[in-house]
Amino acid sequence: MPEESEDFESGQLKMIVKGASIVFVGFIISKFFSYLYRLFIARYFGPTDYGLFSLGLAVLGLFTTIALLGLSSAVIRYTAYYKAKNDERRVKGTITSSLKMALPFSILLSILLIILSPYLAVNLFQEQELMGVLIILSFSIPFSTLFYIFVSVFVGFKRIKYQVYSENIFSNLAKLIFITIFGILGFGVLGITWAFTLSVFLSFLVSIYFLGKVYPILKTKVVSIPLRGELLRYSLPLTFMFFMGFIILWTDTIMLGYFKSASDVGIYNAAVPTAQLLLLFPNALTCLFLPIITGLHARGKKKELESIYKTITRWIFYINFPVFLLMILFSRQILNLLFGPVYISGYMSLVILSFGFLLHKNILAIRILEMLKKTRHLMYITIICSVTNVTLNYLLIPIYGITGAAVATVATQIVMYCLLLLFSYHFTKMIPFSMNMIKSVISGIVAIAITHSVARLLFSTFSVYTMAVLFFIFISLYIFTILLLRSFKREDIEIMKAIERKSGIRIAFLRKTIKRFV
Repeated sequence: MPEESEDFESGQLKMIVKGASIVFVGFIISKFFSYLYRLFIARYFGPTDYGLFSLGLAVLGLFTTIALLGLSSAVIRYTAYYKAKNDERRVKGTITSSLKMALPFSILLSILLIILSPYLAVNLFQEQELMGVLIILSFSIPFSTLFYIFVSVFVGFKRIKYQVYSENIFSNLAKLIFITIFGILGFGVLGITWAFTLSVFLSFLVSIYFLGKVYPILKTKVVSIPLRGELLRYSLPLTFMFFMGFIILWTDTIMLGYFKSASDVGIYNAAVPTAQLLLLFPNALTCLFLPIITGLHARGKKKELESIYKTITRWIFYINFPVFLLMILFSRQILNLLFGPVYISGYMSLVILSFGFLLHKNILAIRILEMLKKTRHLMYITIICSVTNVTLNYLLIPIYGITGAAVATVATQIVMYCLLLLFSYHFTKMIPFSMNMIKSVISGIVAIAITHSVARLLFSTFSVYTMAVLFFIFISLYIFTILLLRSFKREDIEIMKAIERKSGIRIAFLRKTIKRFV
């Protein structure tokens, strides 16, 4: 029996890691496409129109969050639960009950946004043209709501690839294609808003197609058992948490629109997604390693868990610290090359935000609290950070503008990370940091100092070619120095082997190179 249990656990772990590998790729593609369509809008239309579009997305995000009623998480939980019990009637009841609650409520909120759009545009944000943006985006609320419920069904059925195809790849690719076409044809900010809404609708149709493959709800003869009350009891508390999370994510944009202009919002939202490139590796790496950590926790292997916790934290820092240094040294040049000269004024926001996102490695502490089922503590942290974020934005934006918004965001992140570390340490007595991270700091400082000297001596202007050369010099120096200082450990080699075995990602050359410097 123990051997059967271990085989079952191993099979489940392989399934999760395989799914994590798919999500890893999908996440990278998703971020690439979403960054490109934002980049196109910012460069092609300028900061004012880009700011109006960003404000519209912020309001849309708020209404969609409310429209979902937390049902996306409920659908994942209950479809997986009842499917494991082979209770087809309740599986269907979970899906149909969610749709029956979400659809009319989302339509109601769509109508409400249309009614409120004149007030929000003129009285709240003092931007008349925003009214049209909000009205157009309001039509996407029902489709977006149902789309996320269908995606939750895919996850509940463990068909992760359909989530990646529909949410990560198709949705963002459609937005990139249609926004580019509508923009080039000269339809203006309202045109790209229609393009975004059309993309949401097409993504909704694609999700229906995949739903037919996962669970043909319209064809099945199973009589569903309604679960409205049970779903609501589970999901409504989550709605509050999602709402608090929304506040942390979008308060800076919304308050900038209230206190300042749409142009300021546009410039700030050039700095934000650029700084968020620092999140790419932490989120992807966490996705790959979380199943391994979960398995170790389930088997009571605390020592191995702590080792992986420190190793992941160190790897994230090794990758992100040099990127952070580049953001500091070349912030003006990066914004100029990517978004254009008009966005250079957002360089200080980029520097400040980059520091905040450098700390994002503590997302691992969130995962540890989730594994320990300390969701109540996560809720308290979310509430504290939401209040902190709103308060700081309210105090700083009127005085310091986009720089104040960046400071408020980073200060909130620092509070969050300190609380996460405090609680995770309280429950596990594990510290994620190691002395080897100091070697990364030394390597980064040496590399950036030499690169900066080369830039000043050899280049008077910065083109794409120049930045590529400097980036190559910096990365080469950083890697050489970090290897020379023998910053890697044997655990790194072992974990890299685990990645190869479980995810199918081949990194033998990198592993063998690092092994020589252990």
